[in-house]
Amino acid sequence: MPDHENSGASLVADILGSQVNVAKTRVGDMIYVKHDEYVGRSLALYGEWAQLEIERLLDYVEHGDFVLDIGANIGVHALAFARKVGASGKVWAFEPDPVNGLILRLNVLQSGLQDIVVPYDVALSDHLAIRSFRTYPLALPENFAHAGVDDATGTYPRIAVALDELFIEHDPVLIKIDAEGHDLCVLQGLRALLKRASPVVSIEAETQDYADAISQFMSALSYDVYDFVTDAFNPRNYAGYCGDIWSGAGKCINLLCVVRGKHVPPENMPLRSPTTATIHEVGIADTAGDERSVLRNLQNERDALVVELTLLKQQLNSAANNYGHSGAQITAPQSCLDDAADVSRAYAVATLHIETLSLVRHEQDLALAAALREMDVLRENCARAEAKIAELSAQVASYGQGKEIYEAIQDSLKKAQEENIALAAMCAEARDRAESQQASAAADFARFRNELRVAREEAAAARALLARERSASIASENPVGGANPESG
Repeated sequence: MPDHENSGASLVADILGSQVNVAKTRVGDMIYVKHDEYVGRSLALYGEWAQLEIERLLDYVEHGDFVLDIGANIGVHALAFARKVGASGKVWAFEPDPVNGLILRLNVLQSGLQDIVVPYDVALSDHLAIRSFRTYPLALPENFAHAGVDDATGTYPRIAVALDELFIEHDPVLIKIDAEGHDLCVLQGLRALLKRASPVVSIEAETQDYADAISQFMSALSYDVYDFVTDAFNPRNYAGYCGDIWSGAGKCINLLCVVRGKHVPPENMPLRSPTTATIHEVGIADTAGDERSVLRNLQNERDALVVELTLLKQQLNSAANNYGHSGAQITAPQSCLDDAADVSRAYAVATLHIETLSLVRHEQDLALAAALREMDVLRENCARAEAKIAELSAQVASYGQGKEIYEAIQDSLKKAQEENIALAAMCAEARDRAESQQASAAADFARFRNELRVAREEAAAARALLARERSASIASENPVGGANPESG
């Protein structure tokens, strides 16, 4: 059997040359990009990366479990998960960046955990598409973990799929997502899996607005969402290096999502509110209860509409990019899009298996025979997919309705924005009415208290007058020193 470590090191030397190093780490020897200012630098100095975050996530993983690592980078989290789930478990590691993805596969081979960790070099999103990917030159210092889907500035094409379209048979217990700003689209693409399996989910969310949007999405699926912030520097690091290269500023900022009643709530993490706005409630009266209920409903509808608008804009941009030609932006009819989705799904699944087999092949004859049989099936699927694509191309060429469909989408977007503005106005009006009624109730309560005080004072005066009259009556009936009427 070939020596995986030697062959991996040789392949790194051939492809990446002097741009990589090897570090001894908590999960074994790991290859890393030498100019990586965060993950690579941390591995070189500390022998680990984000260890405090990993330790909290491992609390939710047991032997034999199935874990998804979306945005696996070079494999630090994936290898830690693999050691915990053991030989009877499985870790799927998704990393679409070409360099990070290659190093991930080599690190898996060097670790000897290739039967547990399955690397995939596709991007995950909310629908099937060819997306532009942002990469960085190896020779310059950079945070290589920030490579990600970027249709605006990305130059590297990558297949993107929705995880729900891969028909995963086993339910994961943990999903870790670090998609560099594409996380909400990833969540949209695995909504069905979240509803079915209710796994623990860890999601990177470095800005407050983005954290609010993700929290809203997960709360709608009955998740409790916690702020999950850990230090990048671990004082008990594997290498025993005592200096903090980030001077306390290095943070791993995530959200941890658990289902109440199924998962143990995390300790020492603040629970986020499912709504982004609150209403001040006065305890002396509840006359504005109905108004507050209406206002909450309007706010929830408005928040849902904001998420829906974001997704609609993304779909609109994707449609414009995929079907634009000759200066006009054309959108294929829905039936064609459905056919294209079926064909693209077949190609995506085929690509997953072919690329995995090309870089991570088992030497055993039985595994090789199984791979060859699987590739035969994939070739048949590809042939059928090509026939469908030819048919689809003919249909798309005959359609002249693309511009009308695109304009209809724009009209829908404009209408949704107008509805959003109207809802905001209704929210403000409802809030003003609630505050006015609360102020009125407070004034009524103060007036009632004043009237009660006056009544009490008048009652006290009446009781005092009655007491004086009784004393005078008794004194007149029994005068002091008077003659006894029965004497003499």
